Amino acid sequence: MAQPLFPTRSRNLISGIIGVVSPGVATLNLDVNKRYHRMSFYTMAGSTPALVNPTTVITSIQFSVGGVVVRDITPAQILAIAAANGYTPSTGELPIFFSEPWRRFTQHETVTSWDMFGQSTFQIRMIIASGLTNPSVTGNYEFDYFRNATPSTTAGQPDTPFLSPIKQHSLSFPVPSGVYDITNIPTDYPIHRIWLNGGGAGTISYVQVIADGNTVHEGSNVSNNRFLQQYGFDSTQFDYGLVFDPTNHLREALAVANTLIVRVTSTGAQTVTAVVENRPGRYT
Repeated sequence: MAQPLFPTRSRNLISGIIGVVSPGVATLNLDVNKRYHRMSFYTMAGSTPALVNPTTVITSIQFSVGGVVVRDITPAQILAIAAANGYTPSTGELPIFFSEPWRRFTQHETVTSWDMFGQSTFQIRMIIASGLTNPSVTGNYEFDYFRNATPSTTAGQPDTPFLSPIKQHSLSFPVPSGVYDITNIPTDYPIHRIWLNGGGAGTISYVQVIADGNTVHEGSNVSNNRFLQQYGFDSTQFDYGLVFDPTNHLREALAVANTLIVRVTSTGAQTVTAVVENRPGRYT
């Protein structure tokens, strides 16, 4: 594969965010001739604009490739995932990771970068909250011109491009008090993590995960938090964190052939949200 003209990562300011009004839908269309590693958005508001928590400016954010939504979560969930992985954003910062920095020690983190070569569109949509004065969203991003590709083992043959993005979707489930089985979490692709939130700390007291008839996880909220802390996670950012790749190796993801049951013990009737992180091997 040919060497890019600029064989290093570049960091540029983000331009072209349109529609940042309150309320409104802001959009950003990005080039599809780059490989993206990360972004940071910065949110401001007020009569004298100042940096404010992104959750007060943006209520939800979508990332779509070729018209397909690959990520659809809230800024609060993005910030919690970053904190759970050991990154503390600055005031007003909304960090977006494609090449996940927590994977760089055990497997080259560029595997999960978003290689946009050959894609038709790459768009980000942000829902801007109502009641704001002078809202604004700025940012910067990191990219290069390499491809994600497996080197050819045959002389004269081209490398084989691949995609391995981390997909993120937020799902909601009405859960009664007591033991309840969540059975409709999508299992089409390997699942790396499921971050559960209910009514607050302690409201999900116990979780058992049964995949294809085998128990692959069980434990109380307290014991699970301590277990994940040994790997460097701060899972207290969520009411219960299910991490199937604790050492950050991509091969550790939970693969489910037939059925997945997430059996939660709830201290009361509540809506449980599940941020599911999986790896589809394409933008889908």
